[in-house]
Amino acid sequence: PKVTFPRVIFAGLAVRLVLMLYGEWQDANMAVKYTDVDYMVFTDASRFVAEGHSPYDRATYRYTPLLAWLLLPNIWVHVAWGKLLFVVADVMNAVLMRAIINLRAPGIPAHRVTLFCSLWVFNPFAINVSSRGNAEALVAFLVLLSLYLFFKKRLLLASICYGLSVHFKIYPILYSL
Repeated sequence: PKVTFPRVIFAGLAVRLVLMLYGEWQDANMAVKYTDVDYMVFTDASRFVAEGHSPYDRATYRYTPLLAWLLLPNIWVHVAWGKLLFVVADVMNAVLMRAIINLRAPGIPAHRVTLFCSLWVFNPFAINVSSRGNAEALVAFLVLLSLYLFFKKRLLLASICYGLSVHFKIYPILYSL
């Protein structure tokens, strides 16, 4: 069968979801946990927010309060909600990469763009980081979305997304220097 972009995205999402499920099993059955330690910190902070307190009541919470609010479904729906959000953001990063490549270099054949995006989708590091519950995929998503919107000349929205990316983590500020 022909390798198409939707198939790559579907396969990348499937791999991440399988690892999420495996991680749930490993967390329940093994001494070494699959889930990132910070994910428990995020969830604890969301629990504080759900109870009407500050996320910073969690002693080691050092992230944006927006993350605690964004992960409230960890408390209300299922503890894996945030992992699912991070996995979807990670796969959407490839969708944004494709859109940016197509905007900036429209002459590149579709199969080659798919290959380039596959390097992200099947990157073991990216897969591991998002499926373990690390929020870095959200930061990357906001940075890529700001670039996409900038190239589409939607400057106000690009600025808002960029500001949010810096609010989540300070390092995207380097991209503006």
